Amino acid sequence: MSDVLKLDTAFIPCQHIGRRIGLAAMPKPPAASFSSHASQSEPEVLFTKDFLLLCLSTFLFFASMFVILPILPPFIIHELHGTESQVGLIMGAFAAASILSRPASGRIVESRSRKAGLALGALIYCLAPVFYTFADSIPIMLLVRFCHGAGIAFFTTASSVLVADMAPASRRGEAMGYFGMMLNLALACGPFVGAALVERAGFPALFFLASALGLASLAMLPLLTEPNRPNRIAQKPTLTKRSPSLSRAALFPGCIA
Repeated sequence: MSDVLKLDTAFIPCQHIGRRIGLAAMPKPPAASFSSHASQSEPEVLFTKDFLLLCLSTFLFFASMFVILPILPPFIIHELHGTESQVGLIMGAFAAASILSRPASGRIVESRSRKAGLALGALIYCLAPVFYTFADSIPIMLLVRFCHGAGIAFFTTASSVLVADMAPASRRGEAMGYFGMMLNLALACGPFVGAALVERAGFPALFFLASALGLASLAMLPLLTEPNRPNRIAQKPTLTKRSPSLSRAALFPGCIA
C-alpha cells in the first residue's frame, strides 16, 4: 500500500511537468485571429459612397416635391380658377395614388431591384412637373397630380429598403436617422425656395425647377451600387407564387405610422 502511495506522489510532479512541456510545445495562434478579433471591435463604416449618394438622391427627390407643395393651392385657384374643394380633391389625389401604388412598389423592389423602384419614382418626379405647365383645367390637373403621386410610393419604398440593406447591422438605426433627415432638410428649404421663385419668375419656372430636381435625383442612381442579396437566387422561384396582399407583421407598425 505504501508503495502505491509513493508511486502516486511521484507521478504528480511528472504530470505537472508534462503539462508545462505540452503548453510550451503548443503552436501560437495565427496573427490573423487577433486581427479579426480586433476588427470586430472597430466601428463599422456607415458613410460610404453609396450611402451618401442615396441620401443626396433622396434629398433632391423630396425637394422636388416640397418646392411645389405650398404653391399648388394658389396655382389651382388663381390660374385654373378652381374652388377650395377642388384644391382638396387635387391634393388628395396625390395621396390616393401613393396608397394604391404601394403594393406594386413593394413587389417591384423585391422581385427586380431596389434601384428599379428608385429610378421609376425619380423618373415620375422628373416628368410630372413638366405636365403641370400644360394643365389648363381642373380635370387635367387632377390626372397629372394623380400620376405624380405614384412616384413617391416607388421611391420611398425602394429607398427605405435600400438604406437598410446598405447600413451595417450595428448602425442601422443611426443610418435610418440620417436618411430620414433628408426629408426634413427638403421640407425646411423647399417651400421657401418655391415661394421665392414664384414671386420672381412665375409658376412655369417653379414647375421646371421641380422637374430639374427630379432629374438630378435620377442622375445620382447610376453612380450607386446596390448591395448583393445572396438569398435572391434561392427566393426567385417563390416569387412566381402569389404572396399575401397584407402582411400581418407589418400591420401594427403600419397603424402606428
